[in-house]
Amino acid sequence: MKMKKRIKYVAKEIINRLGYFIKIVDWNKKESLRAQIKMELKRILSNTIGKKAEWKDIERIAGRIDEQIELLYAA
Repeated sequence: MKMKKRIKYVAKEIINRLGYFIKIVDWNKKESLRAQIKMELKRILSNTIGKKAEWKDIERIAGRIDEQIELLYAA
């Protein structure tokens, strides 16, 4: 799978699996939901990237995506 297609796939998976949670989270109070979102991000990335990346890289990428989600929805 080419990189561009993989990125699109990951973005769609995030929206499909997390769209509801991302919109309802009170980003200042709900740490448990934020943790669930971050774990699901790691699962999606792990399933998509697989053995091509180490776990620390997956955690780093998930952290960046989490930051972007917070910037978009924590207004």
